[in-house]
Amino acid sequence: MVTGFVVKRVMVIAVPASAACAFLGANGLLISAGILVGSTFSLYKIKLFEILLPHLLIKGARLRICQILIHVFSHSLTFIALLAAILFNAHFFSGTVIGALFLPLTIVINGITEKSGLTNNNWNLPKD
Repeated sequence: MVTGFVVKRVMVIAVPASAACAFLGANGLLISAGILVGSTFSLYKIKLFEILLPHLLIKGARLRICQILIHVFSHSLTFIALLAAILFNAHFFSGTVIGALFLPLTIVINGITEKSGLTNNNWNLPKD
């Protein structure tokens, strides 16, 4: 499963970043908590997509409806999480956004290192 691979790499980025922010005082603790919440939330979303992926592979008219519902649900979750974070505190919100961006950052970094030949994680990227 890709999820275990991604979880490890996201946590390798999120935990040290969170620890570094924790030393910035009271606002740093809020940013640190936001980073952990945002990265955990993004990992839950990728797990949700991993569970729902087989439903995206169905044939027929239900396919498009299923795809739309999954995307609406995912974006609704993201909106609710970010709205709750901004209502709580602006520093917590910024940490949540930063933490949520660690997942795409991890995937991009892995793609670059795979394509350049620095790592071989068997993500089966197409070779030129």
